[in-house]
Amino acid sequence: MGEELVSKLPISTDHYRGKYVPYCSKAEEVGHFSQDKDWGIFHDRREANVYRPPPSEAGDLALDLYEGCENFHRAGKWPEGGMAPFLQWILRNKAYFDSVGEHSAGPTPLHVDFVAARNTLTKTICAPYDRHAFFSPRPWCLNVWRCNGTIFMSAGRRPDEPQDRQFNGETEEEKKWTSTGYRFEHYMTNPAQGSVGERQCNDASGYYVIFKRTIGKHTLLLKGEMDAEMDGGASSKQTSGKSYVELKTTDIRNLRDARRKKSFHEHDLRRMWAQCVTAGVSRAVVGFRDRQRVVREIKQYNVEEIPELPECALSWQPSVALGFLEDVLTWLSQHVEESSSPAFMYKVKFEAPFEQLTLSREPLPADHGYSYTVHPTFVDAMTTWMSGRSAQTAVDISR
Repeated sequence: MGEELVSKLPISTDHYRGKYVPYCSKAEEVGHFSQDKDWGIFHDRREANVYRPPPSEAGDLALDLYEGCENFHRAGKWPEGGMAPFLQWILRNKAYFDSVGEHSAGPTPLHVDFVAARNTLTKTICAPYDRHAFFSPRPWCLNVWRCNGTIFMSAGRRPDEPQDRQFNGETEEEKKWTSTGYRFEHYMTNPAQGSVGERQCNDASGYYVIFKRTIGKHTLLLKGEMDAEMDGGASSKQTSGKSYVELKTTDIRNLRDARRKKSFHEHDLRRMWAQCVTAGVSRAVVGFRDRQRVVREIKQYNVEEIPELPECALSWQPSVALGFLEDVLTWLSQHVEESSSPAFMYKVKFEAPFEQLTLSREPLPADHGYSYTVHPTFVDAMTTWMSGRSAQTAVDISR
């Protein structure tokens, strides 16, 4: 059996414009893990960073993003999908989910409707306005699976994308450019644990937070990489745990040129807001760099206030973005069926002419590895857990 179309969901900004913003609870932090430069997973805070920007006088800021770029570390093969550490965290923390069940009988064993990486929600939130962007929207797909009542979602790979992320043909200039975002993070942060000495820039290490929240009528367990936490660990209105910061860089012309500034508010800030709001991140910090990749100015944005900025309010509305996300979650709840065996999967696709989302059911490829949403070993472990039989606390789902 090949691909089978299950349903379509039209994308419209007019349908949601001016309507209420769906209820979004605070992001409740329930766990974390660290990933090192060689993709090693550790259930601790060793890769967490604290936001501590360098002191500077007005007009003398000069953060060279190319400094140390020759030592930028590439981690090699990219573990596609990235769900394995998240699933491992779930299996390691069965006691947490069992304790939740003692206090509130949820509809599923995990007591959530969805398990997903936050980037899957970001893609969905951005879709209604991406289809109207002056540039050609980038197509994407999500892998979807229903296991024991909970729907799992992860970023998928389109047929025209390479199976592995390889850098063999990368030029030195391309490598330098890639390193700039990571270098900016080093300028703006200190490690939360350990020494503050020289750190090697790399594209693999990160600190990931697991959090729960409700959007509309749907409860979600989400994973998100956090650039830094506020010094002192103060909480925010958006989260019941620590207050986090998102760090970005962009061209300084987006701040000084009127036409580019309009585009920055209409597209870049909208995407930044979408990425932050899904995870309850309270603050976004943007470094504006010149053509020599030197940051000359830094601006902070309160995430809650971004949609209220005049340039943003004229071009997009939170009610459209979050209203569409709520409808997508409802749509998936209605059409994604339970699977007791890893024989097939669902895919959500956003493709040209970008007027709808499609949901299809496809056979699971024989070479799936753990690049798809739910690895067979995870399904077996969940089934054993839910049936009340003993299961190992740590299950290897990485191969």
